[in-house]
Amino acid sequence: MTVAFVLSGLLSGCLGFGSSQDDIEDGLPPAPKGIPYQVQVEPAEGSSLEDDVTSYLLAASQAAQQTDLEPSSLFVLRRRAGNDLQRLETALRAQGYYEGSVKFRIDERDESDDGDEGGDDAPEPAGDEGNEAGEASSGDDLSTLVSGPATTLVYEVSPGPRFVFGKRSLDIDGDPGSWKPPHLGKLDLKGKEPAIAQKVLDAESELVRSARQNGFAFAKIADRKATVDFDTRTMDVALILELGSTAYFAEPRFQGIDGIDESFVRGRVPFEAGEPFDSRKLERARERLIDTNLFSTVKITSGETADSDGRVPVAIEVTQRRHRTIGAGVGYLSGEGPNARLFWEHRNILGAGELFNIEAYGSPNTQQVEGRIKKPDFIMVDLSLIGEASLSSEDTDAYDSQSIGAAIGLEKVFNKHVTGSLGVAYRYATIKEDGKDEDTYGLFSIPGTLALDYSDNLLDPSEGWRLDLSSAPFWDTLGAGTTFLKSRAVHTRYFPIYNQPRLIFALRGSVGSIFGAEREEIAPDERFYAGGGGSVRGIPYQLAGDLRDGEPSGGRSVLEGSAEIRWRAFESVDLVTFTDAGSAFEEVVPTLEHNLQVGAGVGFRYITPVGPFRFDIAVPVDRRKGIDDAFQFYISIGQAF
Repeated sequence: MTVAFVLSGLLSGCLGFGSSQDDIEDGLPPAPKGIPYQVQVEPAEGSSLEDDVTSYLLAASQAAQQTDLEPSSLFVLRRRAGNDLQRLETALRAQGYYEGSVKFRIDERDESDDGDEGGDDAPEPAGDEGNEAGEASSGDDLSTLVSGPATTLVYEVSPGPRFVFGKRSLDIDGDPGSWKPPHLGKLDLKGKEPAIAQKVLDAESELVRSARQNGFAFAKIADRKATVDFDTRTMDVALILELGSTAYFAEPRFQGIDGIDESFVRGRVPFEAGEPFDSRKLERARERLIDTNLFSTVKITSGETADSDGRVPVAIEVTQRRHRTIGAGVGYLSGEGPNARLFWEHRNILGAGELFNIEAYGSPNTQQVEGRIKKPDFIMVDLSLIGEASLSSEDTDAYDSQSIGAAIGLEKVFNKHVTGSLGVAYRYATIKEDGKDEDTYGLFSIPGTLALDYSDNLLDPSEGWRLDLSSAPFWDTLGAGTTFLKSRAVHTRYFPIYNQPRLIFALRGSVGSIFGAEREEIAPDERFYAGGGGSVRGIPYQLAGDLRDGEPSGGRSVLEGSAEIRWRAFESVDLVTFTDAGSAFEEVVPTLEHNLQVGAGVGFRYITPVGPFRFDIAVPVDRRKGIDDAFQFYISIGQAF
C-alpha cells in the first residue's frame, strides 16, 4: 500500500504554533489562579524514541509551549491536550513514523496521591484519548519541559517502525549547461536513512541555492512527489528542478547614498553588468557595504524577471549611519594613575568613505595626540592607504621622552579573519635616561604587521583565537647610525568550558626580540618592558625585568603569559580570577635563567554595549622589598586580553 504526501504540510502542521484560545472557546472566563502543569512524553510499553525525536515532539506540542498560560480547569487542560493530537501525529510522520499514534493522560500528585488517568469527571475530546509525540521519559531532561507542578500532562507515544528513504530521483527541467547539480546523497538524502521530512526540504533548498549560484536566477522546485510504501516501510522521493533561462546581472541601482561618491559604493559591489548571475555575490556585496561603516542597513533585492537581454535588475537600498562620532573614556592603572581618552572621528570626510580620526590621551606619565586618515579601496578593493602623525611625551621610571612622528602605509584585508599592513615611518625623539645625558634619535623604520582573528567576538570573545605579528627594521639616522630589527608575536586563545552559566578559560602569550644592536644603543622607548595592567598585573609598570638601582632599564627581549577564568555569575557580570607572569631580558632571546615576575588576582567585568567595564586587583606572588606594592588595581573598558 502506498500513499503520497506533501512534505511541507508535515512540517507546517507540526511546527505552526498559534496562540491557544481554550478558555475563550469553552466559554469559561479565566480563573484568578489556574492549574500549574508540566509536560512529559513517554514511549508506549516496549517502544523507544531517539532523544532528538523527543525534543522535536516537545517543540511541536502547543501545550508544552504554553505551560505559563495555566488552564482554569482539568477540562480545559484536556481540551488543550486533545488539540495537540493531530499536530503531534503530523510531527511523528515528519520524523519518519508513519504508523505512529499518540494518547494522553493527566497525572495529579497530591497528599492523597490521587491521579487523573483521563477519568470521567469531565468529557474527553472527540476521538482517541490522545495521541502524543515524544520519547521515552526515563527521568531525563529531554522528556520534561518544566518540573515541579503536581499536575503532569503525559503523552504516550506508540511510534511504530521508522520508515527510511527508498528511491530518490531528481529531474532537471531546462538546460544545465556545464553546471552539475549536487548528488542527492551528498544532500543528506541517503537510502535506508530515516525518512525525515526536513531533510527533503533542506535538499530542495540546497538544489535551488546551487542553481542560483550558477547563473539560474529563477530556479525553483517545480514538483515534489513523496510516496510512502507501508508494505516496505520506505519513502520514495522524486523532485523536479526547474532551471529557467541562464540570467545575467544588470547594472545595480542605488538608493540612499546621498553625499557619498557612487563610484566608491559601486566598487564595493563584486560583479559587473553582464556577468552570469550568482546569488553569493549579492550577499558578498551586502557584507562589503556594511564593512565600510557608512551604513546601518543594506538591503539588496533582485528582480523577479529578467529583461529582454536576460539581465536581472538589482536594487541596493542603504540607510546611512551618522558619519561623525565623538567619544571619551577614563580609567585607572596602579603605577600609572588615572587616564583619560578623547577622540573625534569622521567616516566620510572626503566623500568616498575616507576615515579621519584624531585622539588625545593623557595620564600623569603620558600625554599623546594622534591623527590618522584612511583612504579605503586604494587601487583595489580592501586595500587602504593610511597616513598617521603623532606627538607624545612620556615621563616614566625608565626614561623621559618627547617625540614627534609620522607614517604612511598600506593595509590589506585578505578576508574577514586576516589583515596585514606595510609602511614606512619616521620618529624624532629626545630621550633622557636616569643618570645619563639626554640623547636625540631620528628613527626611520619599515613596520609590517599581520593580524589573524578567529575569535567569535571583538570586544568579549568566548571561543577561538587571535595571533598578532609585528616586525620592523629600524635605522637611527642621527648619532651613531644604529640599526636593529624589532619583532613581536602575541597569541590569545579562548576555551568555552560551559555555556550556561558561561565559563571561559582564556590564555595569552607574548614573545618579542630585538636583533642587531646592544641594549644601550637602542632608544630607551623602543626597548621591551614588562609589568603593569596590559602586561603582568600585580607588578608595577615596567618593573618586571632587569633593574638598575631600582629603575627599569628595558631589554632586548620580553616573555609574557596570562591565564584567566571568566565566569558569568549574573546576566551582566563576570567574575574573574587570573595569573600573569613575565619579564624583560637583556639578552636577545628570553631565557628562564632569570625568574619571571608573577602576579595573581581577581576581578569583575560589567558587560556594556561598548565592551566590558573591567576592575582587577592583583598582588605580586613573590613580593620584592622596596619595589613591589602590596597590591595593584586596574580600571578600564575592555577585557585584559
